[in-house]
This record gives sequence, structure tokens and C-alpha cells, in this order.
Amino acid sequence: MKSCADCVMLEQRLFDASQCYVGLILQQGRMIRAGNPEVSKHGELVREARSSRDFAAQDLLAHRREHDQLPSPAKASATM
Repeated sequence: MKSCADCVMLEQRLFDASQCYVGLILQQGRMIRAGNPEVSKHGELVREARSSRDFAAQDLLAHRREHDQLPSPAKASATM
């Protein structure tokens, strides 16, 4: 499947959201090991980051499904 500008933008959004989520998980692990009492507040940030990552993935999948529903130029010209 050929990527369009929206695909690239959505892929970048998913990549960024994933990086943020992983970074927060690593930070949370360090906080737990250090016995930081703020770790419970940090959990909410992790949940929000996971939600953002999930929404980005859903948007990308929905967009790719739209590509599958559109006839490709080769298929459209073959049926004419």
C-alpha cells in the first residue's frame, strides 16, 4: 500500500505517542525502584499516554481501512 501524506502524519503521531508512553513507563520504573512517593501520581500520566497511543493507533488503522475501500487506479481502469 502506498502511503499518502495523512498516513505519514498518522504514523508519526503513533510513533511519538509510543515514545512518550515508553518513556513514562521507564521513568515510573525508576521512581518505583527509588521509592519515590510521587509514583502514584505518575500512574495517571502513564494511563493518559497509553490512551493517546491507543487512539493514534485506531486513527491510523481507520485511515488505512479507507485506503482499502477506495479503488486503486489500476483496478478502476481495468474495469472500464
